[in-house]
Amino acid sequence: MIRHPDYTRGRLAQTSARLRELVHPETIPVEELAVAGPVDRIPHEEAQCLDYRQAEPGERFGPLFATYWFRGTVTVPAAWAGQRADLLWDSASEATLWLGGVSAQGLNKHHHDAPLAEPAAGGERVEFEVELACNGLFGKQAAPVELHRCELGRFDPDAWRLFLDFETLRALAVDPGLDEAWSGELLSELNRFCNDPDPAILAALYERRNATTAHELGGNIRTESAAFL
Repeated sequence: MIRHPDYTRGRLAQTSARLRELVHPETIPVEELAVAGPVDRIPHEEAQCLDYRQAEPGERFGPLFATYWFRGTVTVPAAWAGQRADLLWDSASEATLWLGGVSAQGLNKHHHDAPLAEPAAGGERVEFEVELACNGLFGKQAAPVELHRCELGRFDPDAWRLFLDFETLRALAVDPGLDEAWSGELLSELNRFCNDPDPAILAALYERRNATTAHELGGNIRTESAAFL
């Protein structure tokens, strides 16, 4: 039984953050990063004619709804051959990754990574572009956009699956419609995983189905009930 559920949920959040970090256990900085803007929303073809300058992590961009275009270059480490190499981008705004002149994936505060090489040959030089919009989701933005991160990371699929399994169960544990008995057991088992991060603990929780936990009536009650049949 969990006596301090709020404290336990805090532990689960900390464990979730640590598991998320393991998804990209190795990272390297981008070798070159240039930026142009601010401009309005323009086609990709027009962005090729802009004047670019060097950009740095921590730099701020604005005003609201302005657009900036980034060009980056990075060399995938030879040791990453056969694995996926991801762009790790965090500007806390809406953005679009462009590869080979084609929009490849959206980037925002919920999705900070996107594949650049899948699988990587190892040692190849990858060029990419990012179209950054100075606004958050649905146009909302409380502060100037800041480039917090621009790196290349080695993707670990096993760590990703473990993180996703844990996050799904963690979200289920706070579902207000969940049976209280099952919710308490789920919270307890996730707390046990925090102490002993054994994937088998999560696997056992996924084996649970509706009606696998049911209340049983006492023997006397069943006997009395049978008398009415």
